[in-house]
Amino acid sequence: MSVGRGGVSYPRRGEGFTLIEMVIAVSLTAVIALLAYSGLHLGGKGWSRAAEVAAQSDEARVAWSFVRARLSEARPLRGVDDDQEAIEFEGQPDHLRFIAPAPRQRTAPGGLYAYVLELRDGALWLDYGLYLPERKDVPLEPPRRLVEGVEGLRGFAYFGARREDEGPRWHERWDRPDALPELVRIELSVAGVDWPAWVIPIHGGRGR
Repeated sequence: MSVGRGGVSYPRRGEGFTLIEMVIAVSLTAVIALLAYSGLHLGGKGWSRAAEVAAQSDEARVAWSFVRARLSEARPLRGVDDDQEAIEFEGQPDHLRFIAPAPRQRTAPGGLYAYVLELRDGALWLDYGLYLPERKDVPLEPPRRLVEGVEGLRGFAYFGARREDEGPRWHERWDRPDALPELVRIELSVAGVDWPAWVIPIHGGRGR
């Protein structure tokens, strides 16, 4: 306290805060809190997105390993359909059927299997069953989803020469009755992210 004339005491400015100072302090505190909350929110979204991408990567590795192992061993077996002999391979932009050895599972019987890869209902599906020459494949279990959240399907493509008088190139379909394609490419867009293309060599393909 300071003493003025006539013995009247006045408060010193250092002993309290004015209303303006209080308003400024509260405003700054609110701004800092808002910035901190925004940072935490963005950090949480980033962490969630990173976890989602990691899960998709794991899913992709498992699917890729299985598809590559089976498709690379496709067999050029000949079947009869509508009295015409042709290799048991059906290649469409969203559908692929081929014959290969049994999956590497303890519970799966040996022999050859018919495998079907199909893009539908926003997922990459796998179905397989024991192969019979009469094309009455025996399914062992319901179709399974290899990859979920598939968008903007680009699908399957096939590399090779579809006729004797042409050179090899990429095709949307493979319908050559006497040869397998040399390569199969699978392109997927999952949850808005374009996965790197899977390019799988077929060991029984023409020229291999």
